[in-house]
Amino acid sequence: MINRLFIQFYSEVDGIIDIGNGFSDTYDYCKNIGDIVWIDHSLKENILPIDTGEVYVSAVYLSHLFQVILWAERYENINFIVGGPVLISDFLVQNDPLPPNLKMVKCSVEEHFGIPNFSYSWKLDVPKKLENKIIHFCYILDRDCYWHKCIFCPYKNQTVKFRNRKKLDFEFQNVDHKNMMVRIGTDSLTPRTIRSLIPNLPIDNKFKKYRAFLRATYDNAKALEEVLVEGFPIKFGIGVEFPVDRMLQFMRKGSTSIEILKMLILLQEKKVCAHMNFISGWNNLISEDLIQLEDFLKSMPKYDGFTYLISRLTIFNNTILNDICEKGEEIKVGPFSLGFYPKLNEEQKKLNDEATNMLLHYLDLKYKKMITSTI
Repeated sequence: MINRLFIQFYSEVDGIIDIGNGFSDTYDYCKNIGDIVWIDHSLKENILPIDTGEVYVSAVYLSHLFQVILWAERYENINFIVGGPVLISDFLVQNDPLPPNLKMVKCSVEEHFGIPNFSYSWKLDVPKKLENKIIHFCYILDRDCYWHKCIFCPYKNQTVKFRNRKKLDFEFQNVDHKNMMVRIGTDSLTPRTIRSLIPNLPIDNKFKKYRAFLRATYDNAKALEEVLVEGFPIKFGIGVEFPVDRMLQFMRKGSTSIEILKMLILLQEKKVCAHMNFISGWNNLISEDLIQLEDFLKSMPKYDGFTYLISRLTIFNNTILNDICEKGEEIKVGPFSLGFYPKLNEEQKKLNDEATNMLLHYLDLKYKKMITSTI
């Protein structure tokens, strides 16, 4: 019988164990044809328990993919098949050859093995060494974003097959662990999903919080007003980006600064947490944008349950932004190109510096800054 491993990574992020449980949807199937192995990705070197056979890897982050490349170079008699969230999009452009025993796939585990999607019960067997840790894992609903129009989004042009979980049994209730955070696996909640999902999410002492991505729109706010109870244990990830209407329209976000502000006020009133993502490094700012940005920042509600992160704009490959934005420094990671940073002239550098300093000033007064985020 061939040696066959299914590898899932875990590592500590901001004091929480982030678990890449990519084989949960096919746990029993994988256990019947091989062994599920946990790898602590924080270790400097990981040695595999086999020298020949097949190794399947669920890669959530680029660093997971790089680990597989290193393994493939070291273990020439093992065939590596790697898939997962990091490969769903088309933004990775391969510049250099990969090891011949490494295959990257974009399909689900079920599709790879020719079985129906979501035909097995979801399961998660948490490593014993993590029993006293806070763990964060994912429960997939679907593989799609209903908006699909943001010009910078690397997942807009994904070529993978859409899949969605039609029956919600919330099997994660059976996980034997005391302190868990469950990320609802969808690129963005829809108003319909909000109404059907939120009231039915299990709540007990096991669960500190749920996590979910949410677009700050009028329709989503209306749905939340109908079903969200005060203090509900969920943290929404919201792309605030650059909250100026001219820029939001340029991004094709499909929401306005007023809609974003109203969503934040609603969550503050409901005492529900949110993580806000901002973007700096634009190459098309005008001075009036900074006036509107400051007005927005002054109006933001102060709440201890809100956190934020400011990221530098990246022009990912195979996005709308890639076609319309002048490119500067290329972003190369290992054998791959991720895209570019925008090319900024002196005026744009000045405006972006002012905007970033303004963001830091007002946001630091009200919220906790996150270095990384499990949202």
